[in-house]
Amino acid sequence: MKTIEATKCWYGHISIIRAECPDCEYPSFIINSMFVCCSLEATEDNEILLNIIDERRESEGEAKRGRLKKIIKDYLIKSQNNRCIYCDKLFGTIYLYGQKPRLVKIHIDHFVSWKYSGDSSENNLVASCDLCNQIKSSLYFETFQEAYVYIRLELQRKRVEIGGEEKKEKKKTNPKIASNYEYPMFVRNVSYSEEIKLKTYRLLNNIK
Repeated sequence: MKTIEATKCWYGHISIIRAECPDCEYPSFIINSMFVCCSLEATEDNEILLNIIDERRESEGEAKRGRLKKIIKDYLIKSQNNRCIYCDKLFGTIYLYGQKPRLVKIHIDHFVSWKYSGDSSENNLVASCDLCNQIKSSLYFETFQEAYVYIRLELQRKRVEIGGEEKKEKKKTNPKIASNYEYPMFVRNVSYSEEIKLKTYRLLNNIK
């Protein structure tokens, strides 16, 4: 039986166990007795025993989740050109979800979930549509890039339109010049590798 030293980390009002994964040897969260990095179960069957030796507060939580000020909401929407930061659909327009028309509703998303961070500052808020916000839920991502690609893949799996009618125009772009592809403003402002850019381009244009 291998004993692994672990730390209980507090994010706002939520505690998560963190320890070094025996497989990849990187620090990882442990949720439902499983290392989230390698999906390794910390159980007796795998001869892994967790020993919590420390408790640490990573971030403070607010006593109560306050109402977002309208000026902040308006600023986020305007800075994103009235579009969802994840799927680029225009707020207030109609798209098809399966065979049913659906309105693009505005949701304000805490990039790092409020229940983990208690952070409602502008730096942790983005404007997203209700579907993307539902897909992301309280999942934790190290970078915006990870969240962006994950949500796009989920939208493709659900056969949801991405970027409204503009999607038809994007198909005309030559995949060989994907590095010059005109990405939405919020994507251009993030440092992406060419591999991620090409993967995202193919995803947006249904190119295999």
